Amino acid sequence: MDTEENGSKADWAYDELKALLKYSFANGIDPLHIKGSIYGAIGLCQFMPSNIAKRAVDGDGDGKIDLFIAADAVASLSNYLKKSGWKDGIALDTQIKVLRSYNAMYIYARTILALAETIRRIPALKATFTQKAICSHFLATLQVRHP
Repeated sequence: MDTEENGSKADWAYDELKALLKYSFANGIDPLHIKGSIYGAIGLCQFMPSNIAKRAVDGDGDGKIDLFIAADAVASLSNYLKKSGWKDGIALDTQIKVLRSYNAMYIYARTILALAETIRRIPALKATFTQKAICSHFLATLQVRHP
């Protein structure tokens, strides 16, 4: 690996760390207690810290963005997708493109679209579950299928 590539990765990691610290201090969260992936993604929907300032929102109206709270995580992911081009009625190939802007894996995009279609087809599911329960159910499903 050459020095230029190492510098680029180091710069990326440093920028993500700065973004994480800004987020944690702005929201009163101890940065040493934030759990994340080995790549630095945090919260229920696994946001990279640099995307938090650009796309995360306060979904429950408490004045803080806590991506470990379902309301904030779901609202933030929705905002991310909207800002990436998601609109009602977009074509399937555009849906996949937008989902892949969030997670580049094609299988991920297809899985999300299949789950969305399943939820749409079960009216009782929409009537019975709250937003938080749907998000929890969705996350549990993904963990079972992708340990």
